[in-house]
Amino acid sequence: MFRSDDFSEGWHCSGISITGASHEAKGVCCQDSLFYLTTDNALYFAVADGAGSATHSNIGSRLAVRAICRKFKSIASSPEVSFGDDGLKPVESAFLFVRRWLNHYAKRMALDPSSLATTLLFVAVFRESVLVAQVGDGLIVGDFGDGPELLIDTPRYEYSNMTNFITDPDFEENACYSFHDRKLSRLALVTDGIEASARKTQNQEIVPEFFNPIFRFVEKTESVSTRDQTLLNFLHGKKISQASGDDKTLLVACERKEVIP
Repeated sequence: MFRSDDFSEGWHCSGISITGASHEAKGVCCQDSLFYLTTDNALYFAVADGAGSATHSNIGSRLAVRAICRKFKSIASSPEVSFGDDGLKPVESAFLFVRRWLNHYAKRMALDPSSLATTLLFVAVFRESVLVAQVGDGLIVGDFGDGPELLIDTPRYEYSNMTNFITDPDFEENACYSFHDRKLSRLALVTDGIEASARKTQNQEIVPEFFNPIFRFVEKTESVSTRDQTLLNFLHGKKISQASGDDKTLLVACERKEVIP
């Protein structure tokens, strides 16, 4: 196992977003976004899926992932802040900040805030715990050493094209937050363009066989370019492409397995 006083140095992080076939056919740009920040003591990850019906959702998703990571990093740096099942206010506050920031941007650019509609998935990984937050569809999957599992339960929608957005007036009613007081070693955030491949249709459970090979590859591969290119090829593969024509985002983080001198 890699050892370092800098927490982030012990992790491999890679993420890819691609335009779905249905959007390419219409000449529409990718509306998914991803972003992550690393510090000496924590890792912050976010993905977002802009609404297909919203005219500027690609901008909304890009603004949202950057805003949530940077805002939460700022909040978490305060020595007075604590986290836990009874201490989720910091992440709730960060999500409210993102909503206000999107509204501010819309007003400044003379846009309807709904034109920036986007989901938002966020994870803060600490040395011995993990904080998870989500508005809308997509999956946040982690491994504490017992195999891949969903890190947060989100509402089930009656129709596959239904979801919630952080730009919704009532987004707080549909936002989900969770704290795990356990050491995480593997993490994946995916948008709904990958859900058909990563989740069982019958019972909505995740497919371990989807995540395990990805985790094993990322944790042992030192080269960032190799990791990114392999994930890119994977998302463009025939099986995943046929499962969904939507945009696809895969953001993966794993503890290193190779010992670095």
